[in-house]
Amino acid sequence: MQRIRTLAQLDLALATSTFLLFIHSLLCDTSVAIFHEYEQWSARKPGTDTGWIDADADPVLARSAADRTGIPHDFPLAIFLRKGRPSWTAAGQAITQAGLGSAFGWPLPARDELGEPS
Repeated sequence: MQRIRTLAQLDLALATSTFLLFIHSLLCDTSVAIFHEYEQWSARKPGTDTGWIDADADPVLARSAADRTGIPHDFPLAIFLRKGRPSWTAAGQAITQAGLGSAFGWPLPARDELGEPS
């Protein structure tokens, strides 16, 4: 679990084969509570590539993540990415430890959906 602070770090996250991106706001009580759920889940999955963006401290970065993934800007927001493409997303109280765990069971997009040669 790492804090993403730069566009270069976001680019690396999007280039990872599987990555869980969490965007949250410290000004929202719901977001803070759900961030703790994310931290607990992440602590139990030490080999999982995951990172978070503080939407208050880095609003341009949070909007950039939304633009690049095609997921509307919201927080708290969890986006599970496979090869840079969202395969699961949840916002608000829909983000649960069980939901985060289920994200890893979603199918990988077909190669043609990723724009890769077969």
